[in-house]
Amino acid sequence: MDNIIVSPSKQTEPYGRGGSNDNGQLGDGTNTLRKSPVKIGTAANWTSVAAGESHSHALKSNGTLWAWGRNSNGELGDGSNSNTSSPVQIGSFSDWVSIKSGFQFSTGVRSDANRFCSTGDNSIGQLGHGNNVNLNTFGCDSITFQCVLSTQAITPLCGELTADLNTGIASEIGAYSFSFYTDAALTIAPVNPVSVAGMYYVKATTSYGCDLTDSILVNAFNPNPSAPTGVNGTGCGTSVSINLSATSGVGETVDWYSESTDGVLLASGTNSFSTPGISSTKIYYAEARNIASGCISLTRTAVTAFVNVLNTTPTISSYINAGINSPEYIAFDAAGNMYVSSASTNTIEKVDVYGFVSTFVNTGLSSPSGLAFDASGNLYVANTGSNNIKKITSGGSVSTFVNTGLSAPTGLAFDTTGNLYVANTGSNNIKKVTSGGSISTFVSSGLNSPKGLAFDIAGNLYAANAATNTISKINKFGAVTTFVSFGLNSPAGLAFDATGNLYAANSGSNTIAEIDPSGSVSVFVNSGMSTPHGLSFDGAGNLFVANNGNHTISKITLAPPSITSFAPVNRPSGETVTIFGHNLQGTSAVSFGNTAAASFTVVNDTTITAVVGSGASGKVMVTNAVCSDSLAGFTYCIRPLSPLSADTTICYGQSANLSATGVMS
Repeated sequence: MDNIIVSPSKQTEPYGRGGSNDNGQLGDGTNTLRKSPVKIGTAANWTSVAAGESHSHALKSNGTLWAWGRNSNGELGDGSNSNTSSPVQIGSFSDWVSIKSGFQFSTGVRSDANRFCSTGDNSIGQLGHGNNVNLNTFGCDSITFQCVLSTQAITPLCGELTADLNTGIASEIGAYSFSFYTDAALTIAPVNPVSVAGMYYVKATTSYGCDLTDSILVNAFNPNPSAPTGVNGTGCGTSVSINLSATSGVGETVDWYSESTDGVLLASGTNSFSTPGISSTKIYYAEARNIASGCISLTRTAVTAFVNVLNTTPTISSYINAGINSPEYIAFDAAGNMYVSSASTNTIEKVDVYGFVSTFVNTGLSSPSGLAFDASGNLYVANTGSNNIKKITSGGSVSTFVNTGLSAPTGLAFDTTGNLYVANTGSNNIKKVTSGGSISTFVSSGLNSPKGLAFDIAGNLYAANAATNTISKINKFGAVTTFVSFGLNSPAGLAFDATGNLYAANSGSNTIAEIDPSGSVSVFVNSGMSTPHGLSFDGAGNLFVANNGNHTISKITLAPPSITSFAPVNRPSGETVTIFGHNLQGTSAVSFGNTAAASFTVVNDTTITAVVGSGASGKVMVTNAVCSDSLAGFTYCIRPLSPLSADTTICYGQSANLSATGVMS
C-alpha cells in the first residue's frame, strides 16, 4: 500500500515505502522508490485522492477522474491493461464526485443520474454488476440512495441549529446542505444561531436528489453573548504601547484579535489589552466569550488605539482661510459646528464639522461680536452697533432678547443656572440677564473697556480689560479683583481649557497668552496670529482663534505631555510624588499603576505634585487634552505594620520588626 495525500496547495504528494513504486503507483513519472514526499506534476486543482493496492485514483476540481500505477486487471479503467507511472485522465466525464481504489479494483460515483461505477478484478463479484466478468473500463449502474434525515430534540451549543443526514452509501459521498425555518411551510428563515427555544424545521438538499424536511425541537441552550463595549486608547510618539479595554457581561471574558473576522488572537481571557509598540493609529477587535460554555459574540467590537504625533510645541494650522470677513468671536454648538460673528458684513457664519462655511444669519444684526449658546441650543449675539442682544434658534429664526440697558455690548457668557452676562464695553460694566429677559447690573465699577468673558469651573467670572491690559476676576457676589496685571496687550477673547487654564487673545501683540489658575502668565502662541479676537475650545480640546486682521480662523492643537522623571520612586497611599517633564500645564489626570492619583497639583509647565492613591505598582501616567505620556518604575509600598506577611514591599527609609520560628542547631 502506498501513501498518497493532498497537500494544502492541492497538489498530490505521494510517499512510497519498500519497493512500492515498481508499478508507477506514485505517479511521479518514474519507477523509483521514494522515501520522502514528491509532488505529482504542476497542477494545483486536486480535490481528493485514493490509494489502492498498487494503483491510485484522484479527482480534480473540474470533476474529472485521473489514475496511475498497476493496471494488470484493468483497475485503472482506461480501457487497457498497461501500467502507467504518470496520471492519465479516465474517460471524458466531468461529474465524478467520489472514488475508492481497492485491491486490484476501483469504484466511484458520478452525479449524473446517480451512477455507481466500477472497474478491474471481478473474480468474486467485487464490482457489483451481478456477474464475475473483469472490466478495464468503468461500468456504471444507476442507483437510488436511501436518504434519512435524523429527527430528535437537541440542545444546541450557542444556539447553532444542526442536523444529521444518513445515506444508503457512505455518508462522505456527495454534498448536502441544510436550510432551517421557523414554520412548517418552510417560508420563514430564522437568524442562525437562534435565541429562542421551540420547534424549528429543517430542509435537507443533497447532490443525489434527496429533498427532505423534518422538525427539530430546540431545548434551552447557552446563548451567544453580546459584543463587548470597547474603550479606545490614546498615545503619543513613535513605537508607543497603548492600553485598550472592553467590558462584557457577567460570566464572560474578552479575547482580542487583529481583524474583525478570523485574524490573529492577540490576547485571551482579559478585559484589558496593551498594544505592541505602534507608530500610527490602529484598530483592534474585542470578542466576548462565555467562560462556562465557550460561546462567543456573533460580532467583534472595534477598539481604536489612537497615536498622536509627539510635538513639543502647540501646532498651529489655518482652519478657515476664506468665506469669513473680519471674524470677531466664536462659539460651538453641541454637535461641534462652529459659529463666527462678522462685524463688517453683519452676519453669523456657520462652519460645519467638515470645515464647510455657510451663512447662518444675514439679517437683523449690527456689528455683531460676542456669541454664546444656552442649554437649549439657542445662540445669543451681542449686537455692538445697535446696543441689543439677539436670540437665534437652531433653525435660524432671529428675535430681540434684550434691547435696553446696554452700551456697545461685546463679550457674552452663561452661568450654570442659565443667566446671561454681558460685557458693556461702552459703559465699563457687566449686565446680568435672566432667562426671562430681566436685566440688572452685576458689576458697576473696576472695569475698563471689558470685552471677552469666561466662567471657570467654580463659577467665577473673568473679564478682559482691553484698555488697561488686565483681566479681572469677579466672584458670584460681583466682587472684583485683578487676576492678571501684566503680560497682556489689548486682550479680547477669553477661554478656559478642561484643566482650568485661561487663554487670552492679545489683539495688540498678535499672541495668545496662557494663564494658570494662580495667575502666572506665559506666551502660548507667539506667531501666526493677526489681530486675534475670539477664542473657543472644541470638544476635542483644540483651541480656535478668530483672526480679525487677516480674515481667517486658526486651529491650535495643544502639545502632549512628556514625563522625564519622578521622585521618590516608591510611596504608600496618601504621600506625595513629584513628577517632572514638559507641557504639563494642561494635565487633566495623573495615575500610578493605572490607578488614579488621590489628588494632584500642576505647579508649572514642568512640575506636578501628586498624592498616591491605593493601587498597583507600575508606570506613572499624565494626561492632557491631546493624549497621555507615561514612565515606568513606580513601586507602590505600604507602611510597616506588625506582623508583616512574606514578600511585603515596605517604603524606603522605614523599618519593621521581623520574627521567625525554626530549629536552631
